[in-house]
Amino acid sequence: MQAARLDAPEALDRVVEQCLAKDCEQRPQTAQEVARSLMAIYAQVAGRDYPRPEPLEVRLMADSLERFTLALHTNPKRQRGPVPR
Repeated sequence: MQAARLDAPEALDRVVEQCLAKDCEQRPQTAQEVARSLMAIYAQVAGRDYPRPEPLEVRLMADSLERFTLALHTNPKRQRGPVPR
């Protein structure tokens, strides 16, 4: 990042490097973790807190569908109703 923008903070460079790490264990595990890091960098650079509230962690529909499918597969007698959200 600093190669492209000399004024980019080193902390931003580290966040980008973590996001692009080959080893998935080295990458941030959630988008919320990245958002918190970016908000902290903003506060450091701007000298004030990020003006928008912290994003809420979002449950992904794919996760819900995966759990629902797994439950149906392991217990086929389970009543079938609407897909959970």
